[in-house]
Amino acid sequence: MKIRYRIAVILICMGSGIYDLLPAQEFPLDPAKVVAAWNYQQLVSELGTGKEIVDTAYGQPYLAGYQYQQKWFGKKTSVSFYFSDHDISRFIVRINHPMIWGSPSTDVKLPEDPDKRDSVLRAKQAEDSVWSAYLRSHPQIVDSLVHIAAKKLNLKQHAIVLQDSLRCDTLIRQINAIMGQPIIRDSVRGSINGFLFEATWINHGFGCSLRDYIDRTEIVFSMAPAPDRIIGMYDLPRQTITIRKNLVSTAKELISLSLLGVPSKNRSLYMEQLFLLVEHADGRIFFEQLPEETGSGFQPEYQIVELTGDSTPEVIIHAATGGSGGCVNFFIYSLAYEEPVLLLEPQEDGPEISGSFQSGFQAKIILPDESSQTVRLNRQQYDYSMVYQKDGTLVKPVDIWLGCLQDMTVGDVNPNGSHNLISVYQVKGICNANTIALLKVKWRYSSESWDPVNFTIINNN
Repeated sequence: MKIRYRIAVILICMGSGIYDLLPAQEFPLDPAKVVAAWNYQQLVSELGTGKEIVDTAYGQPYLAGYQYQQKWFGKKTSVSFYFSDHDISRFIVRINHPMIWGSPSTDVKLPEDPDKRDSVLRAKQAEDSVWSAYLRSHPQIVDSLVHIAAKKLNLKQHAIVLQDSLRCDTLIRQINAIMGQPIIRDSVRGSINGFLFEATWINHGFGCSLRDYIDRTEIVFSMAPAPDRIIGMYDLPRQTITIRKNLVSTAKELISLSLLGVPSKNRSLYMEQLFLLVEHADGRIFFEQLPEETGSGFQPEYQIVELTGDSTPEVIIHAATGGSGGCVNFFIYSLAYEEPVLLLEPQEDGPEISGSFQSGFQAKIILPDESSQTVRLNRQQYDYSMVYQKDGTLVKPVDIWLGCLQDMTVGDVNPNGSHNLISVYQVKGICNANTIALLKVKWRYSSESWDPVNFTIINNN
């Protein structure tokens, strides 16, 4: 009998915009794009109609999601997408592991395939147990009796960890390559909840949680809302999310570092406000809003790097402005103090340059050290600009100005252990769309600040 879904649920089909998301990920699907921007319509457009996941509410069946068969981490998996109103609230990647309830001999040669090897070892845990025969004849209750079975089989925790490591270590390495180190990695606490191992990551604006059971591993992707206590404590908008969270070792202690953001609208990828949250082991909390005029943007991320030579890492935060010019805002905060301290904002602290267009389709750029460099211009860009005549004669004066910050990287190490920084700015001509060159600036750390010490012009034409 065909199930009739309530009209309210069919409204899931209402769509939202499609976004180009964070830097290309190695997952088969970009989780941040899915949980932040996909809805029913986008899911069906990208993957087609999957197997229906039907649930009930108030005695009425409704379409809770779709399930697909995909290959993740080199394994065959089922991927279930769940709806919340018309959006994708979360999706779960499930890797099933074949269960072997026989009794392999102790001298059996273990298979090279990790899944088969794991199955044999798990079967050995059931050896000589009356439960093995019972579970073999009642496979449908394995899920509900996993933790009871573990107790009856007298499985030791170190044996469980050994089993899990065959499967989870590979998965964790693959996820770490994309998400960084997990903020939770525990093989003890989860066993009372039916799973034997768990790990959790928060990065790129979404959360990833891995749980390993005897017969399967589940990896859940979802948005990572900011903690309620932080939202209440600092009166933040309810839609504030945790973009990334890490445990950071300083010279004194281990702290929790989080980058929070407020989407410009529900499920938007643009963060109109950014905050840095530092939580100390003794319960002290420090909360810092990034500069209001520039502390926003797409794809906010951070790096943890020791830059100043004081054995305490700094955090480099960056976010693309979202415009067509490829501009990015950077912020460097010190973690050497109780609360984060802003050390450098290169888009605001950029060097001053001057110069002007010259006859012959060229421009003279005067650098902060009073040196100058002449760059050639692309004459085709000025055919209709009323700036040059066809023979290259300058018709009207055009002053040169420093545009936005395009990139910043960590440079070489100084004798005092500090790192230099390399930033790249755009040099502008007749308008913001007219980038005539790039200015490469080397910053050297000295006396608790970075100073620009070297300037290089890169011809953009």
